[in-house]
Amino acid sequence: MRGMKTKRLLAAVLWFFTGWYAWNFLADAVGLSGALGPIAGIVLALAITWLPAQRWAVPASPAPAPVLVQPES
Repeated sequence: MRGMKTKRLLAAVLWFFTGWYAWNFLADAVGLSGALGPIAGIVLALAITWLPAQRWAVPASPAPAPVLVQPES
């Protein structure tokens, strides 16, 4: 279990820098401010760390119980 936390933390750090770099690349291409790069990186890193825990997944509704019909006598 500890190994998974270490991998998730490393992935979060890498995705943080990826988000920062991608935002700065996009900002330079479009003419936006590059100051929001760290914020984009933080948002991406948080999404990556929370997504494997399926905290965003919508729980499936339980299957409806079958209705048993009693024959009339």
